[in-house]
Amino acid sequence: MKITSVVNKKDDNNNEIVFVGNAEMKRAEIIFKEKNSTVVIGHDCILRDARIYVGKNSNVNIGDQSTIDGEIFVGAYSSVKIGKSLSVTHNLKIRAVESTSVEIGDDCLLASNTSIRTNDGHPLYSTITHERINQSKDIKIGDHVWIGDEAKIYKGVNIGDASIIGACSIVTKDVERNTLVAGIPAKVIKKNITWEHSTGLKTEKYYDNKKIVSVQSAHERTKKISKVEHALGEEFIIRGVDLAVPNNLLTPAIRKSIENGTYEGMEARQLPRYIKEGERLLEFGAGLGFISAYCASLVNLESCVVVEANPKLIPVIAENHRRNDVKSHVINAVALSDDAELWQKVDQNGEIPFYVTENFWGASLVAQENAIEVTSVPAISVEQLIAEYQPTLIVCDIEGGEIDLLDRADLSSVRHISFEVHKSVIGLKGISKIIDVLRRSGLFYDPDFSMGQVIVFSRG
Repeated sequence: MKITSVVNKKDDNNNEIVFVGNAEMKRAEIIFKEKNSTVVIGHDCILRDARIYVGKNSNVNIGDQSTIDGEIFVGAYSSVKIGKSLSVTHNLKIRAVESTSVEIGDDCLLASNTSIRTNDGHPLYSTITHERINQSKDIKIGDHVWIGDEAKIYKGVNIGDASIIGACSIVTKDVERNTLVAGIPAKVIKKNITWEHSTGLKTEKYYDNKKIVSVQSAHERTKKISKVEHALGEEFIIRGVDLAVPNNLLTPAIRKSIENGTYEGMEARQLPRYIKEGERLLEFGAGLGFISAYCASLVNLESCVVVEANPKLIPVIAENHRRNDVKSHVINAVALSDDAELWQKVDQNGEIPFYVTENFWGASLVAQENAIEVTSVPAISVEQLIAEYQPTLIVCDIEGGEIDLLDRADLSSVRHISFEVHKSVIGLKGISKIIDVLRRSGLFYDPDFSMGQVIVFSRG
């Protein structure tokens, strides 16, 4: 489908263009190249000498009163989100590919020939391991950012609010709030600065009083997480989610997965494709609380319930949800189907043995040689849980426990289920059983949203 005028339209391939209000298209076009993609243009936007190319299962959202001049290319399973009042001088280039996203905040100014891209252009591989070594990564640009002529913003970069990028700079590392950077590669020139569109204006929230509050907030967060784990670890920003990982959980393997972008990567890449406003989220196996926090950053959740068996992770989830303003109910328990054989292991106190491993993601109900601790965890009925909370979206990553989790549950409220299946634990027969169970509930394997061992089921 090709759009060259202001018109709302949906084609036979489930592609949709939505103009929220008045808009102008001057020598502009929007081209849908595949299927299941959406472009939303806000009130009073101007598309001037603009080309927007949208691939399969992708999204573009342009905020109110924004001006686009140039090209936006969005590959399969990728997205571009632009805030309100973006000003573009001329010939902007945005490229988001390989299941990545570009997010630009409100009130930004992008000068001529600004380039923003989430990949390097071509894949690079190690000749020894044959592994790819230059994965594509998301880019996030905060509010009120000024990017000078000919500047280039490369993959994985986060730019803080009210920052300035000098002309002809190449930005390869994060830029803090209220910071001026310039050069090749860009380096810090000055901190504690801001800018205005013209003299006589003063946007108060980007000045010192706001920054002091921010510093105090960070200090309070540090104190709180120290109380939780007695050893403050490190903070990471993953897809815009502020994530704290205490030292006792930050193993080399965990650190590597976070830093190279693979931690919960497949789930996170697919979620923006199908999550809807007002979802009632139920997550089994919450880990650090990242996926639930990421869901809450994408849409407004009606409710968020997470179930995590590992007691060491409960205060970490609570802290990470607090950091990201996620209103949630966190339950420390193992969820079992009412007819699961594992109920035989539940003791008179209603608890079941749980095997904790050094890397928290390997913990399981199955006895393991590499377990560093065996603890007892409350067991609860998954049927009662679903009946009580009536989820519309279920996300599940429970190290093999997925095989019979939903055998007897009433899933009539559910629109989508995301399973990370563990073939090494449940085998191909186990995966086939999951598919059969969900098919009987009207939920079918959806190839548009599935990737690798993360399988998504959608209501037919």
